[in-house]
Amino acid sequence: MKMNGIAKLSRLPLVCFCAGGLVLPGLAQTSVIIDFDGVAPFTDFPVYSEDGFTLTPSIGEVRINNAFAPFSNAAQPSFGFGQGLDSGFTFTNDGQLPFRLSSIDLLEATEYPARFGVTLTGTRTDSSVVTQTFTLDGVAGAQTFILPASFSNLRSLRIGEDTANSFFTEDVQIDNVRFTVVPEPSLWSLLGLAGGIVKLWVFHKKRQNRAA
Repeated sequence: MKMNGIAKLSRLPLVCFCAGGLVLPGLAQTSVIIDFDGVAPFTDFPVYSEDGFTLTPSIGEVRINNAFAPFSNAAQPSFGFGQGLDSGFTFTNDGQLPFRLSSIDLLEATEYPARFGVTLTGTRTDSSVVTQTFTLDGVAGAQTFILPASFSNLRSLRIGEDTANSFFTEDVQIDNVRFTVVPEPSLWSLLGLAGGIVKLWVFHKKRQNRAA
């Protein structure tokens, strides 16, 4: 019976290392870029999904086209930003994992109006809210905007027009939305438990060697 117990305990490191091998890939932060390039241009979606994220419109549909410079696929609400409508859309992670927004490209189709704002609203896992408004430069084409570190631990990200736009309408699209997905704390706990079992095995082996 004693030998059987020792044999079972000696298998613990193998079990733990196998478990660690399964867990460790999930612990690494994963960066993704939502670029809308995997679908045909000029397509509307009730909701749009890519690389583990889903984009849901507040009204209408998610419209994908390549009509704006630099003429690669990008997304906009089918009603467009503005027009006095709640025509934004919201990103969520399909696995309900917290995420960070690093940057986003905003594309303008025209030079009118000269100033048009887009507001990003992030709801964090602790239910706090962070906002950032970017004012486009009035030049047709794409601009890349960098988000502050406060746009982390998000559970949702809403993109809509700035309320200061009044009833001005601008054709604006989003592209190259850069997210980093953060692993769940429970995964770290699981790995810590596996490490504790390995330490127990090492302690047992040392006692066994001294007894011999």
